[in-house]
Amino acid sequence: MKNRFLALKNFNLPAWAELLVILLVCALAYGLVIPWLGFYWDDWAFLFIRTQLGAEGLTRYFATNRPFIAWIPQVTIPLLGTTPWKWHVFMLLVRAVSAISVWWVIRLAWQKRRSIALWAALLFAVYPGFDQQPIAINYSDFFLLFTFLMLSFGLGILAVRTPRKNWWLLLIALPLSAYNHLALEYFFLLEFLRPVLMWLSLQDQELTRRQRFLRVLAGWAPFLLVWAGALVWRFFIFDYQTNNYEIGLLDQLQAAPLAALWKLFLTIAGDVFKVTLGAWALPFTFPDPAAFGQRSTLLYGGVILLVLLVGMAAAAWQQKEEPEAKPRTALGLMLVGLFGMLIAGWPFWLTSLPVGLSFASSRFTLPFVLGVSLFLSGLVRLLPLGSRVQHAILAVLVALAAGYQVVVATEYRRDWNTQKNFLWQMAWRAPAIEPGTVIVANDTPIRYASDNSLVAPLNWMYSPNNRSETLDYMFFYPSIRLETALKNLEPGMTIEKDYLAAAFKGSTDQLVALVYSPPGCLRVLDPDLDPLNQMLPLLIRQAAGLSKVDLIKPYSAQAAVPMPEIFGSEPPHGWCYYFEKADLARQMGDWELVSDLGDTAFAQGDYPNDPTERLVFIEGYARTGQWDKAREQTQEAAAITPLLKPVLCRLWERIGQDTATSIPAGLLDAIRQELECTANP
Repeated sequence: MKNRFLALKNFNLPAWAELLVILLVCALAYGLVIPWLGFYWDDWAFLFIRTQLGAEGLTRYFATNRPFIAWIPQVTIPLLGTTPWKWHVFMLLVRAVSAISVWWVIRLAWQKRRSIALWAALLFAVYPGFDQQPIAINYSDFFLLFTFLMLSFGLGILAVRTPRKNWWLLLIALPLSAYNHLALEYFFLLEFLRPVLMWLSLQDQELTRRQRFLRVLAGWAPFLLVWAGALVWRFFIFDYQTNNYEIGLLDQLQAAPLAALWKLFLTIAGDVFKVTLGAWALPFTFPDPAAFGQRSTLLYGGVILLVLLVGMAAAAWQQKEEPEAKPRTALGLMLVGLFGMLIAGWPFWLTSLPVGLSFASSRFTLPFVLGVSLFLSGLVRLLPLGSRVQHAILAVLVALAAGYQVVVATEYRRDWNTQKNFLWQMAWRAPAIEPGTVIVANDTPIRYASDNSLVAPLNWMYSPNNRSETLDYMFFYPSIRLETALKNLEPGMTIEKDYLAAAFKGSTDQLVALVYSPPGCLRVLDPDLDPLNQMLPLLIRQAAGLSKVDLIKPYSAQAAVPMPEIFGSEPPHGWCYYFEKADLARQMGDWELVSDLGDTAFAQGDYPNDPTERLVFIEGYARTGQWDKAREQTQEAAAITPLLKPVLCRLWERIGQDTATSIPAGLLDAIRQELECTANP
């Protein structure tokens, strides 16, 4: 028994087991919420274009920004299809493989301190400053490209260590490096980290400093030539290099060099602080259980506990060549990490793009993550606390960061539910829409999909057979499109929008305005009533006056239905279902159906979350002679907010005009008095 205990105590974690630790941590951090995630942001465009417009469409889409990166989704989208969970599993595996590639490169660079590799890789794997893991199609491309770069680093290190034996590895490493540099600008400057890692990897060889320098120079030279070639292509051949983002720093230096340099220094210092201590402070902001939900809180706590146990077990079983980390090793890690951060940010500092820690600017943290992981690993090892305590601190950091990723994924899960509700309510309210229509809306609470993103699913729903380069529908938030694609909110204005793979051309004469502010239902705006609705943003009230509700068709040979392979089955019919169907019936003048749907909806014990949702039932009850119900609903709506009174006044004016012969004597005057209506509401 004693011998078995000694064997367990002296057990060292083998290399293959370290890979399993990385994979397990990634699975716990990112995998448990996968069944409830969907598509977000640019993923919609990539998926829609490749599926509907083919490979040529995706080539056109990327032609003016990243033409070489298009090769990846050209392959992955046909393989993985349009089922969300497949993409999120793929993204998880790609994220784990990228962390494993970091582990491999660090093991090669610090061969006498192999324990460094696992912790740096784990810190990399769960880095909390990047909160866009669920945007799986887009960022699987990014992490694949980063993995290619790391593979080229590792193969280059092997080649420089034994140049006569492993020269052929360059035949693999150089194309991987070239493709990374051509496809994406994010990791472009990380090339200058390669010679540093090569230098470190030769520590165990009996070479003079001069011999070591020459070996590194010779090993790096072909990679530097490849990088220089990519630089020439980007600045002198590829016409669209600065198509989206101009190099503003040069203009600033010409206008006021000292001020520009000082601003640049502050930006660099601030960004380095932000991506290190700022990012790693995020896991220490714990979610409020009351707001986060009981199940989500249990999942969050469970992930932290499990990752902590895995980390502590790995630390206990890890190979330890040194009883304590030497300060020199820790400082070396920190310096290499700091250097990695200082070269990582130039694509953004040159173009004045703000590096942030929240969506969507958190994507700019990606080039920093390798340097941050090395820096933080060195910083913890510099603490005079002994290796066991140092490993415990690293395990806690990794565990809390894994828990934080669960918090992030939960926000995306909720956002996906909001997206699904939006599109299902669109389908219920508008079974078909006249092609060539522009749809404008308030800034919806769909955080992880912009109006540009939602163009894709709306065209997919309403025009599934259109595979031309002309889009049938466009979707705008006037708050961000006014004075650009949407020149102004006046009649007769031409609207043109280039979607890169296709284009839309329409007019403000063919426009439908809507508002979607959950928990309220999606509501197509009434051009007669909603310009008076002070509960709406000013721009949406202006758009309401242009809204052509008759562009919505009640029936179609192929009514719009959110794609079941993406959205699953139709949700249960609650209040919003009956409201949308009643509003559609109101548009068609089927007042009996409006009244029946109102009775069904109110009988369920569910009630509107927005008082304007009562308007359709007020009118339905009034036009079917149910005056008591109409008056009751009017009083309910007016009691919620006086801001709705002008709209209610106008509604009853319309009812009075159309039902003058049937309205009970004195009722209209009584309601006008209750609502304090003026002569011209």
